[in-house]
Amino acid sequence: MYREYTLTVRPSRDFLQELLWHGRNIIVLKPESLRLEMIGILKDMTKSYETGECLNGEE
Repeated sequence: MYREYTLTVRPSRDFLQELLWHGRNIIVLKPESLRLEMIGILKDMTKSYETGECLNGEE
């Protein structure tokens, strides 16, 4: 079971962090640009865990 919500917001770094906090319990459907940004962040996170390397230049 799932629920669909519609929000009107101006995406910010804090908003992205809030979405990421929900982990696998949330899926961004629209706008496509936000969906693609989330996919990129999650791919980078996956790569970091697979390789043990921090991709943002920090340790």
